[in-house]
Amino acid sequence: MIDIRLVEHFVLLMTHGSLTRAEAESGVPKATLSRQIARLEAELGMPLFVRTPRRMVPTEAAQTYLLHCRQVLADLGAGLDQARVAVQNLAEGLSGDLRVLTSNYFSTSFVCQVLKTFAERHPQVSCHLDLAGDGLQDLPEGVDCYVCTHLPRHPHLVTKRLGRLAYGLFASPRYLRQHGLPAQPDELKRHRSIWLDSPGTTPVWSLMSREGACEVPLTQPTTTNDPWVQKTFALDGFGIALLPDYFCRPELETGALLPVLPDWRPRPMPVYGVYPKQRAVGKKLAALLEVMTDCFARIDTLQVYAGRRR
Repeated sequence: MIDIRLVEHFVLLMTHGSLTRAEAESGVPKATLSRQIARLEAELGMPLFVRTPRRMVPTEAAQTYLLHCRQVLADLGAGLDQARVAVQNLAEGLSGDLRVLTSNYFSTSFVCQVLKTFAERHPQVSCHLDLAGDGLQDLPEGVDCYVCTHLPRHPHLVTKRLGRLAYGLFASPRYLRQHGLPAQPDELKRHRSIWLDSPGTTPVWSLMSREGACEVPLTQPTTTNDPWVQKTFALDGFGIALLPDYFCRPELETGALLPVLPDWRPRPMPVYGVYPKQRAVGKKLAALLEVMTDCFARIDTLQVYAGRRR
């Protein structure tokens, strides 16, 4: 069996293109690297480089071998990570840090309650919550889980669907007293609207009911990129807003917001917990996903503050 260090040094040289740059990057002396490459060639029975006074030129065999070696090292790293987690899971209880990433949408309205419940069950774990905008393509280094509605596209991420959010149209009693309560979706066109703006979106409400489906283009809406501001605009009588039901529950209970066309709704929005595939699902992450799933099933009960009647 070929020594894995030979493979690592071969990939190092191929990546940096010269012994000098490979030495500068890794700290491994050029003489050592050169000897390791010679050993690897002897093991393979095939020259990997054409040596000239100034440089080492990779052969076709080297290019082919490189593709396989990179995959081998990636698989080895993932396997060692799984082994590390398996060993750590032998210890009793959970400890260490847990880092969660989410957007403003779910921070105080959902993920804070998740981490509160998690901390009560596992007091030896330090929880850290950071906020990110929509449209992430990958997770920052060190993040254990990302709660989102729009999935990153990076192939090394695993997704677990937590559930789906129901949305509806809502407005303040003051606004509806002044402008009237719409009876049909077509009447929304003459009303003021509040749009949650994000990159790549068009201000249109796509609604469905038993009667069919329709699209309502919004003309000159009041816009914001923050859902809490969007709800505040609705409470202050700026117009009608499309919001998650659970997000408005306290205001609905106190009458600070009222439903508009409750039979007409958009498609429910899926919510995901996303985590890196390379990491085995250790006890901490498994416990977090369990708490998240449980909390999402009762998300309507998590809003504990009291809305104020307008």
